[in-house]
Amino acid sequence: MARKSVLTKEQIVECAFDLCVKEGVSNSTIRNIASQLNTSTAPIYTQYPNRGMILSDLDDYISKKLFEHMQVPYTVSSFLNIGIGIIKFTLNHRRLVSEFYFTLNRLSFDFTNISDELIEQMKRDQLLALLEDERLKSLLNDMRIYTYGLIAMICTETTRHYDLDYYRNLLERVGDKLISYHLVETGHLETCQQLFKENKDKYDENNRRD
Repeated sequence: MARKSVLTKEQIVECAFDLCVKEGVSNSTIRNIASQLNTSTAPIYTQYPNRGMILSDLDDYISKKLFEHMQVPYTVSSFLNIGIGIIKFTLNHRRLVSEFYFTLNRLSFDFTNISDELIEQMKRDQLLALLEDERLKSLLNDMRIYTYGLIAMICTETTRHYDLDYYRNLLERVGDKLISYHLVETGHLETCQQLFKENKDKYDENNRRD
C-alpha cells in the first residue's frame, strides 16, 4: 500500500465528509479515512489525536458548505435564497444531515456566527432594507424555525417530497407572510405599497416599450 508521509487537516476532513455522505457517519473512522486516502493511520493521528476532533472540524466544514449554499442566487430574493440553500443542502446530503444533526446533535444550523453576513444579504432586498438589524434578526430566526421543521420532515421521511421546487414554493409563501408581518409591525406598510406601485409602473412601462 502506498503511504503518504504528510496529510493536511483539510484532506482528512474532506475525506471524512465524503465518507459520511456515502457510507454514514459511523463509517467515518480513522481507519476508513486512512484507507480512502491510501495511507496508514499514522499521518492522520499526527494531525488528529482522536476521531472526536475530526468530527469537530467536520462540523465547521459542514457549516461552511451550508453557508455557501445559502449564498447562491437561486432566485432574485436574497432572503428566500437562504432557506432554499439550506433545503438544497439537506436534499443533497440527507443521510449526513440526519445522522450528524439528529443523531449526534452536532450540526446545529446555528446562524450566530454568520448572522451579520446573512443580515447584509437580506438587505439586498428592497423591502427588507427598510427594517432595522434587530428586526431582520428576528425575521431570520422565524425562517430558521420554519426551515428546521422542513429539514426534520425530509430527514425522518415524514414527507415524500424531494423536489427542491416544492420546498421553494413553501418557503416563498411563508416567507412573504413573515416579511409582511414584520413590515406592518414596524409601520412600513405605506412605504411598501408605494414601492410596489413604483415597481409595477416600471414593469408596465417596460412592457409597453416591448
